[in-house]
Amino acid sequence: MASLLIIHKGSKTSQLIPHKVYLNGTFIGILKDKSVQLQGLPEGLYNLKIGSMFPFLYAQKVITIQNQNNI
Repeated sequence: MASLLIIHKGSKTSQLIPHKVYLNGTFIGILKDKSVQLQGLPEGLYNLKIGSMFPFLYAQKVITIQNQNNI
């Protein structure tokens, strides 16, 4: 199984604001710290979405996990 490391870039002028994390449209948790690691992901295509606590502010990316490598 592979793992996915998500790093919160944050702002240099303010503290980190928590963000919601979704994988394939399913809420999986809140990113509160500088980074979070998701482990045990099988090979496949995933839609990763990081959403602000404010409505309608988010970023998303389609990621591919192949050959059981860490990405």
